[in-house]
Amino acid sequence: MYESSLNRLRELSSTNFFEYLYEMILFQCSRLLKEKEEKLKKKLLSLNPVNKSTCTNNAKVVTNLSSRVLSNEEVLCLANGLDYSLPPKYIDSINFSSNVETFFHRVTDIYQQQKKFMDEQWENKAFVESAVRVLNTKELSLASDLRSLTKSFLQKADRCQLQKH
Repeated sequence: MYESSLNRLRELSSTNFFEYLYEMILFQCSRLLKEKEEKLKKKLLSLNPVNKSTCTNNAKVVTNLSSRVLSNEEVLCLANGLDYSLPPKYIDSINFSSNVETFFHRVTDIYQQQKKFMDEQWENKAFVESAVRVLNTKELSLASDLRSLTKSFLQKADRCQLQKH
């Protein structure tokens, strides 16, 4: 539509007049576009949490209802809201992997099933050391997803630790 209107105007007016008018339109539009662009940039920057100086140092906003005594770092961290956290100084990858594995056992109830199976084996005196429970498709899929997420997290954590030093 814009192109057809522009061509129609070109046909109806003289060449000099059309070029002058066209340059004025471009000048006005470019100025308006720059203003809009700046306004949008300011809006986006204000939404970006990295550029916000939202870090609060007001410890009065934190009410400790537990019996545990919080460190100053913990209080300041809590004062910034639940989306804010301090990076750990060290990540114990074995402990982390163990926690993920425990989570997997609890979610899939594998431990209870294995315990029941082993109890039955002991009761029937038919204990076979090589007895293995095979995971179903959903459990295998979950195990695979958890493994890749754990590996990815630990790799990113290692990279962050290296960047700090």
